Order: sequence, then C-alpha cells, then structure tokens
Amino acid sequence: MGLILCQWAKYLGATVVGTVSSEQKAEQAKKAGAEHVVVHSEGDFVKKILEVTNGEGCPVVYESIGKDTFRRSMDCLQPMGMLAAYGHASGAPDPVDVVELGMKGSLFLTRPAIMHYMAKREDLISSANDLFNVIEKGVLKSNVNHTYPLSEVGKAHRAIENRKTTGATVLIP
Repeated sequence: MGLILCQWAKYLGATVVGTVSSEQKAEQAKKAGAEHVVVHSEGDFVKKILEVTNGEGCPVVYESIGKDTFRRSMDCLQPMGMLAAYGHASGAPDPVDVVELGMKGSLFLTRPAIMHYMAKREDLISSANDLFNVIEKGVLKSNVNHTYPLSEVGKAHRAIENRKTTGATVLIP
C-alpha cells in the first residue's frame, strides 16, 4: 500500500515522506516518489518530519504499522492534522484519549475501512475508474513482487505480517 500511496500522492503534488523498515524498502519508496525516507531502526522519523516541514508537521499521516509507530505518527501532525490509521501490522495501537487529540493540536483521527468507502456500487465503480485511469497514465506502477499458491495462504500472510514483502502479494488459485 505504501508504494501506491507514494506514487499517487506525488502525482497529486504532495511532498512525500516515507517511513520504512529496511534500506531495500527505502530505495523502493524513493523510486515510488518519496522525497524523504527514514528507516525506523536508523532514525527518528518524527525528527525528520519536523525537519522537512520546518517544524510545522504534516497535514496528513497515513499510518499502517500500528502499535510500534502510532504515537510517533501522531507527533508528526501539524495542528488540525489528520491521522489515517489504515492498518496495524505490529498490532493494534493503544487507545487514544480524546482529550489528547485536543492537546496535540485539535487533531483528527480516522480508521478508514474500504467497505464503508465502497458500500455503494457507484462508489466502487468511480474509485476503480480513478485507479485504472492513473494506471493507464503511467502514474501508478503495479508492483507484484510476491506470488503464492492459494494453498500457501498462511505462508503469504506470515510473510506480510513479518514485513518480508514489498509491493503486492498475489495468491494464485
């Protein structure tokens, strides 16, 4: 998901700062459009965000790791910024006290789920058309880097959970 976000956000004109778990993923994030990349184990991504935003923070942070990075992702937001927590690869984050959102700058927090955004058929079709249009324009490159037979679905899930994959993982029937 991160590679898609990098490409699409760059296309939309955003300054993209990526946080990754390895040097290999850092190179992929840069190729996908991230202007700045921090490897979690090698640097403080909050410090890097504040550095590249001149201390202002980000208007939006897309958070997919969860427990290990959630609080620090909140610290990257500018006042009235939005944290979109769409995954929790390292486990569910600790609960957030609503008062804390105010104290940190009137922050917004959302946990988007695709079934709500695609509840109506016309929403699904519109989103699919948007996706296929940017693929056709060459904005998004498909990155199918891992394939597994359907019979090895457990192995595929473990690889994803253990952050051993990059790009898309496809199950083959």
